[in-house]
Amino acid sequence: MGVNPAPLAARCLYPRFSVAGSALHLAIDLGAGSGRAMLGRLDETGFFLKEVHRFQYPPSRVDGHLRWPSRRLLEGIEAGIRSAVHASAALGAPLETVGVDSWGVDYGLLDAEGGLLEEPIAYRDDRTAGEMEAVFAKVGREEIFRRTGIQFLVFNTIYQLHAHVRQGLPAGVRRLLMIPDLCHHHLCGSTSGEYTNASTTQLLDADRRAWDDELIGRLGLPREILPEIATPGRELGRLQPELQGRLGAPGLRVIAPATHDTGSAVAGTPLREGWAYVSSGTWSLVGVEIDRPLVNQNVARANFTNEGGAHGTLRFLKNVMGLWILESCRKEWAERGLAMDYARLLEAVAAVPPALPQPAEHDRGAPGEPGRDGAGAPPGPGSPRQGRSRLPRFALRFRPPNGRVADREGDRGSAHRGRREPERLPEPGHGRRGRPSGPRRARGGHRHRQPDRAGDRDRPGGQPGRRPCEGGREREATAVRAAGFTGLDPGGRAIPGDRGAVLMSELRIGVVGLGWVAGAHIDAFKAVKGARVTAVCSRRSWDLKALEAKYGLPLKAYTDYAAMLRDPEVDVVDICTPHPQHPEQAMAAARAGKHLVVEKPIALRHEDARAVRDAVRAAGVQACVCFECRFSAHFTLTRAMIDQGLLGELHYGEVDYYHGLGPWYGQFPWNVKKDMGGSSLLTAGCHALDGLLFFMGGQVEEVTAYETRSKNPTFAPFEYATTTTTLLKFADGRVGKVASVVDCLQPYYFHVHLVGSEGSLLDNRFTSTRLPGLKKDRWSTLETSLVDSGDVKDHPYVPQFQAFVDAVQAGRPMPRTDFETAYESHRVVFAADRSAREGRPVKLVELP
Repeated sequence: MGVNPAPLAARCLYPRFSVAGSALHLAIDLGAGSGRAMLGRLDETGFFLKEVHRFQYPPSRVDGHLRWPSRRLLEGIEAGIRSAVHASAALGAPLETVGVDSWGVDYGLLDAEGGLLEEPIAYRDDRTAGEMEAVFAKVGREEIFRRTGIQFLVFNTIYQLHAHVRQGLPAGVRRLLMIPDLCHHHLCGSTSGEYTNASTTQLLDADRRAWDDELIGRLGLPREILPEIATPGRELGRLQPELQGRLGAPGLRVIAPATHDTGSAVAGTPLREGWAYVSSGTWSLVGVEIDRPLVNQNVARANFTNEGGAHGTLRFLKNVMGLWILESCRKEWAERGLAMDYARLLEAVAAVPPALPQPAEHDRGAPGEPGRDGAGAPPGPGSPRQGRSRLPRFALRFRPPNGRVADREGDRGSAHRGRREPERLPEPGHGRRGRPSGPRRARGGHRHRQPDRAGDRDRPGGQPGRRPCEGGREREATAVRAAGFTGLDPGGRAIPGDRGAVLMSELRIGVVGLGWVAGAHIDAFKAVKGARVTAVCSRRSWDLKALEAKYGLPLKAYTDYAAMLRDPEVDVVDICTPHPQHPEQAMAAARAGKHLVVEKPIALRHEDARAVRDAVRAAGVQACVCFECRFSAHFTLTRAMIDQGLLGELHYGEVDYYHGLGPWYGQFPWNVKKDMGGSSLLTAGCHALDGLLFFMGGQVEEVTAYETRSKNPTFAPFEYATTTTTLLKFADGRVGKVASVVDCLQPYYFHVHLVGSEGSLLDNRFTSTRLPGLKKDRWSTLETSLVDSGDVKDHPYVPQFQAFVDAVQAGRPMPRTDFETAYESHRVVFAADRSAREGRPVKLVELP
């Protein structure tokens, strides 16, 4: 279990496929002004891209709301496919794939048959007025940012959906899909939600890159309608048979690109290390690529955001004024009787001396009076002076954030325009910033992502596809500088700058309890960068020199827990005591302002676990719960396969824990007692239940559990049933099973079996229809170690504790085993124990 999982996960997440060859791929690029169909090819000879269709679908007021015309939009997509079929025939090459990208935040609602219940409401609708305050009354602004890492914009999905629920969702809603997911559903029937667009909802956990069930539940939003998350590059299916015949595209495969348009723009951009980008369209975005979310007060104050990217990256960026204001000017001038296309406008602009008004923040919704030139009274309609004043204002909007992102230590910017026509547009920004501008129409770049699944992983011109492990430190350093820090030290920690928060250079750990688990924790922390154990606490008196010799560390020794909590040189308390002591010790540490590491279980009763959760929340400290199997090579690789879509959509899973620990565990009197050991699940099997939740994701709705025990006299001292089988029903209809057997007479066995729409995994063996060349009548084997030992010295504490220390130092949430996530696993355990005790199914709503 000590194998480093990173290379294994990377191998699974980014397999190498053969070159795509001469096949053509179609990118449907939807903007808030118009859509276009871009036909492209990527092979060893280079990169070809051609627009084959353009269409419009302006929103209009229907039933009191500004709505998108779905029929017109989908007809435009079909026309684009038809045009691509004709163009590919003329080019003599097959059309292989199609994918759709769009703006973020907007969504549609489907019924049980997959029909659209109402026209999607546009983000510029005024229904979210005052909605942010209503949301913050339930969950604070700081906590939302800490959990999601997403900037606060009034039209984010979180506020749209909150308003929708408050005003009343349509009857019969079964699924929420973002706009590109809605288009993919029309094309092939898929009901998954692609990651990059889902990240704009402000409902995704930034670290886990999954729906934040806790946040969603506290806001009263319907978790059951949210889709399974799909990663960019996943094959969603083939064009529906009726569309294949009507559009003349037999066998056309539908691939999920990075469906957020900026995600595709950045994925298609040949960025170099240390470069920032500008992606310009209806809105404009300035940022850098990073590998891990950057979440702290400086980032929140500057309203930067951590949106999902392709290739496992995040887009650390800021929204600034985009081209919609120029588009609004053209619309206003047209209403006054003077229609002017971009070519004509820019030709006139070029002859006018530049104007440099101070850039102004416009309302994110209606633009107000864009036709004024900012210098006083509005000039005549269509005045080039207005356009000339707009373009530098547009460019100057890039300076405040890009001054943070790009103007340090020689970092460079790459400016990319979106779907607009003019070639002259970036010049005002180029002249002011002294930065190079990037390639034409970069948002056609989402076609880069389709061959990832169809064949190629490399960029044109011999530039390798970006992966999380490549250049991540430089991108992270750039992002850290953007948030006001000087940079990164050799250990990867942020160095405070003039605006940076003061960070601890090293976390000092105080361990309470000195049993066998504590020894494993102390040894693990020796291998963790940025932390060291400096104190221990036990009810027994120890010889300090003997302790220091045993652990090889200079230590302070306490017998009074309260005294250790008062020690200012203890930053983190690591609780390794018997189970019943965990709640009081954890709450006391949180109230003392100490970060926490807590061995499982966090409590033996639901009300105690909830009290600890509330104390951790109130104190604002970080807490890591030791569900360390999530950091094992086996679990990491399995989760990577699921995220990559190699198993398809999981509908059944079972994770079982078999450990003949009864005779050995029975020597500790506290463990065999019902009021101290708890149950088979609480004392050991919770690792399996937590593993199932880690793999399956989603919200458990109901559990049914049964208990029994061995008749072997060896297990007679246990006051609780030593075997439990639990059936889980998820809110979206999936099912799972967990067995916790601690009275077996066999070697340790941690069993994992996952069944999906495209394959299955059995321990370290798998099948998948997504990987060509695999034999369908036999299992393929994963190169990974298994969770095959119950001895804690073999547990993957080192990667877990390293992730915890990194999170505390960076001021971001603990990934995978944060307290909120662990609390949800404990809720299911408590529900299972109640079900077995009371002989009935238990719904999770009974344990808030």
